[in-house]
Amino acid sequence: MIYALAVLAVVSAAVANAKLYTENQSHQNYLWNAYKQDFKKQYSSPEEEQSRFAAFVENLKVIDERNAAEQAAGGNARHGLTQFMDLTQGEFAKLFLGSNKEYKTSENRTMDNKPEVKVADGQSQDWTGIYTTPVKNQGYCGSCWAFSGA
Repeated sequence: MIYALAVLAVVSAAVANAKLYTENQSHQNYLWNAYKQDFKKQYSSPEEEQSRFAAFVENLKVIDERNAAEQAAGGNARHGLTQFMDLTQGEFAKLFLGSNKEYKTSENRTMDNKPEVKVADGQSQDWTGIYTTPVKNQGYCGSCWAFSGA
C-alpha cells in the first residue's frame, strides 16, 4: 500500500510538471489530431489547417510558460487545452475581448441580501453560489461580465 501511494505521488508530480509543447513533430501531430477530434474542428483548406496548426503549437508554448510562472509563484492554477487553441492571441482578442461602449453606464450598483463571508488571510474561498454562478460558456455574445454575477 505504501509503495502504491509513493508511485502515485511520483506520477502525479510528473503530470503536474508535464510540458505540452515539444519540438517532436509526432507529438505535436498527436496533440493536434486529438484537439481537432475533441473540439470537432474542421478547416476549409489545407492552408487554413496549416495556419491553425501553427497557432496551436504557439499556444502550447504559452500554456507551458504560464504554468511555469504559476508554479514559480507558488500557485496551483493549471492552464490547459481549450477550444480556442487554434486562434492566435490577436484573433482571440478581436473575437472575444471587445466591448461595446454603447452599453457602458456610470450607474453604481450594489448587491443586496448577500451574506458577508469572512476569509482568513492566506485562505481561499469558492464563491460559487454565494457571489457568483458556476462557470458557463457564453459563446460569442461579448457579455462575459454578465455571467460572473449571481
